Amino acid sequence: PVKFHLDEDPDSSPILTENNRPWDFRGGSARAANPWNTATVPDGQHRIVAVTPQGNVQATFTVDN
Repeated sequence: PVKFHLDEDPDSSPILTENNRPWDFRGGSARAANPWNTATVPDGQHRIVAVTPQGNVQATFTVDN
């Protein structure tokens, strides 16, 4: 499984755990990922951390709704 954390350290409870490919933060299929509504977070910089069996991966992004 891959555990996703939004604006939290990876030792906290994940906001989403995905058990099957593709691991894309909101689930979906290999043909189409589920959309994510960025209006659910405030404008500004955010961070996603994906905790995988091979290690953690993180990315930052900016929301401007």
